[in-house]
Amino acid sequence: MATQAAQTPGVSLIEHLVAGRECGDCVACCKVFKIPELNKPRYVLCTHCTGTGCGIYDTRPNDCRTFYCLWRRIEAMPDSARPDQLGIVFAIESYLPPRMPFERLYIIGRAVGDPAVFDTPAGRAAVNMFILEGSLPVFIGHEHEQKMIYPNEEFRDAILNPSTTKHSSLVPAALAWRKQYGMT
Repeated sequence: MATQAAQTPGVSLIEHLVAGRECGDCVACCKVFKIPELNKPRYVLCTHCTGTGCGIYDTRPNDCRTFYCLWRRIEAMPDSARPDQLGIVFAIESYLPPRMPFERLYIIGRAVGDPAVFDTPAGRAAVNMFILEGSLPVFIGHEHEQKMIYPNEEFRDAILNPSTTKHSSLVPAALAWRKQYGMT
């Protein structure tokens, strides 16, 4: 099973934490993520958040215990990309069962406050880092809206319909992407 997991894109991001990189007083995840065990909806600050940490840290739910944003997991992300500084929390998520093939495993950047953060130079640079890496779909979101930005529409069509797409020049890359992502 470990061999299969090692071949799945994104698995190394789930199993790794950057040495010396701590959350500090960042509590962005306490706002943007849903915590079912606490009946906490997305984009509502957790009632247990003290403003600089968790008031129930020792007894926090498993969802909180096991969550680490991608800033904690990817050394290439600069210190300025810490969610409370950048205004975006990046995470790996899956939607089970996937409503479309690209939701099996994907990266999502969730704006902590104003979604215009995605249009800032720092926001664009952070999102583009994941697009350029290219192994997983990339979504951006805020509150109840979520939008896939990679693969783009043409590449998505080539990936989903390699034998019938009108974007035939993208088919070799699309087939490689399908194989890497585990699509048959």
